[in-house]
Amino acid sequence: MLYLTPVKPWCPVPFNETGRRCLGLVLVLLCMVGLLLTAGVFIMSIDVACIMYRFRYFYPPSEHMFRPPAIAMIHAAIHVAVYIWFAVACYHTSRWQTRARFNEYISVMVFGFLVMSICEHEIYVALYRGVRDWVHTLGDKIDDAIFFYRYSDEARAEVDRLQSENRCCGGSAIWVWHIIDWVGLQDEDYLPPKVQRELHSRSWRAERTLQQHLFLRSLSRRIVETLANRSIDICFNCPTIRPWSCCNPDMNDHRCLPSPGQARTWEVYRHMKMHAVNCSVGVYVTRFYDTMLDWGAVAEVMCWLNLLIALLAKYLDSASNEAMISGFPDGPSRGYLMQRCCGWFCPKPGFMPERPPPAAITYRPEEATSGIFGATDEGLERQLDEQLEREVEQKKEWRKGMREQRRQDIIDRKAAKHREKMGLLDSDATEGDDDDEEMDRGVDDEAEVVEENDDWAGD
Repeated sequence: MLYLTPVKPWCPVPFNETGRRCLGLVLVLLCMVGLLLTAGVFIMSIDVACIMYRFRYFYPPSEHMFRPPAIAMIHAAIHVAVYIWFAVACYHTSRWQTRARFNEYISVMVFGFLVMSICEHEIYVALYRGVRDWVHTLGDKIDDAIFFYRYSDEARAEVDRLQSENRCCGGSAIWVWHIIDWVGLQDEDYLPPKVQRELHSRSWRAERTLQQHLFLRSLSRRIVETLANRSIDICFNCPTIRPWSCCNPDMNDHRCLPSPGQARTWEVYRHMKMHAVNCSVGVYVTRFYDTMLDWGAVAEVMCWLNLLIALLAKYLDSASNEAMISGFPDGPSRGYLMQRCCGWFCPKPGFMPERPPPAAITYRPEEATSGIFGATDEGLERQLDEQLEREVEQKKEWRKGMREQRRQDIIDRKAAKHREKMGLLDSDATEGDDDDEEMDRGVDDEAEVVEENDDWAGD
């Protein structure tokens, strides 16, 4: 093969022109796959935003409702730009005509893809940890959801609809919702006498839902169990009045979620020890967490895809760069991961010579292989001979064309001067003939001098 400098690469792979072009097309195809995965991330970002907006009354995320999808959309936009630019760069790097324009960017972009791979993996790990910690904070925000349901018609309608759609009975906190929302509804038979007296003896404030919660916690265990049992009975019997709509008469017989929803802490994902304070929040957490798992799975796939693109792009970069340095773009070269001399980022020359000096060309047939990624010994030698013959023929044709052009220019100039003289000296025909012969001799002498100079310069 052709080598300009003696290097010691890691994992060398021989390539010819066909192999480099095939590798460039493979990288373009992988970038297209990355674009499809990026489109999936964008769609899931919209899905996450819709889920968070629909369940906004359970956990009002005013300051960070759209933060996860916004970050994902920005992440997807960056990936789209990088994938498109990298696909164009890889396509042109595998071709000699426009390779010098894009080759210098490949190494930097390989490093960028490695960084993105690490980021994708970290996003996948952070999703699980962040969502798990975030689920446990929902219990601290339950009072906000109670407040929104009690004093917001819009929140009440949305929560009732979610309860009916999900056949949700409210989980362990169902009796809390019923007591708070039934205060002032003139349904005294539902509440025990002690609870009625306590409710009428206090002045409730709308903005102090924590006060109501503390009152419920101060009740005895027997009263709490009575309230919980009555609440569950009302939920399954589907009353006409719906202070907390957990049933819908138009649905099937199994209107509510199973009894584990009434446990003190409902296990949303038992194997992960994730709990929810009530059924509706559990439905929210389930949908959100499932979407996050899909999101993380796509991020992990993109991580390994970026790593594969980075490795293949490094092979294409090193093989194309060696072909440029050797001066034979159609000839063989070798790709490698890195050089042992200077590591990953080896310096590249500032200019690409048209052809190397004779002393820089070294042929190593023992390292040549067969197939599109290399050539046989005879094929490699024949390819080198054909390349040299083509260059010699092109040089001869160029010199011949230059000589003919210069000769024709001289003849044209002399002919123009001769026509001017003929117009001024019409009477002296004999003298004109002598001048023509002298001019022809001068043109022949000058053409011979030009030809000798060209031969001397070429030698």
